[in-house]
Amino acid sequence: MLTQRTNRLYLRQVGYSIMTILLASCSMLQKAKDRLPPGLAYLKQAPAGRDIV
Repeated sequence: MLTQRTNRLYLRQVGYSIMTILLASCSMLQKAKDRLPPGLAYLKQAPAGRDIV
């Protein structure tokens, strides 16, 4: 009975550790920086125009 309790505690600690690692890795994923609304993406790729003064 004592070994079952010890095994449960060990498995719980391992489970919490794995869950923490997974959550930390998901939060570290980098998002695409190039995601702009369609109009701004088009303007950013358009050739430079001339300034009207």
